[in-house]
Amino acid sequence: MEIGGVLSEAWGLYKRFLWQFFLTAAAVFAVLDLISALAARAASDSVLSGLLWSVVAIVVGVVGYFWVQAALVELVRDVRDGRADRTIGETYRAVQPRLPAVIAAGVLAAIAIGIGFLLLIAPGLFLLTICRCWSR
Repeated sequence: MEIGGVLSEAWGLYKRFLWQFFLTAAAVFAVLDLISALAARAASDSVLSGLLWSVVAIVVGVVGYFWVQAALVELVRDVRDGRADRTIGETYRAVQPRLPAVIAAGVLAAIAIGIGFLLLIAPGLFLLTICRCWSR
C-alpha cells in the first residue's frame, strides 16, 4: 500500500467517525481537567499538600493521556471495517490490560527523545560557541 492510500484511508475514517473520536477523547479529558482543577484548589492549602496534589495530578494526567491515546488507536482499528462496533466504555475496557505497556513505552520514548534532543542541541550550541570564538 502506498502512502497516498494510507493517508486517504485515514482522512476518510477521521471524517466519517469524527464524533466517535472526539467523544472518546473528551470523556477522559473532561475527567482529567476536573481532577486537575480539584488538585489546584486543594494545593493552595500548604506547600506539602501542594506537592502531594501536584504529584497526583501529574500521575493521573500521564495515565489519562496514554489511556486516551491507546483508546483512539483501538477505535481506529475498530472502525476500519466501516462501522463502530464498540461503545466508548468498551473501547477503554479493551485497552485497559495493555495500559501499563503503553505507559512504559510512552515514558521510555519521551526519555529517549529528550536525551536525543539534548545530545543534538547541547553539542550544537557548544560547537557554535567555539566556532564564533575562533572566528574572532
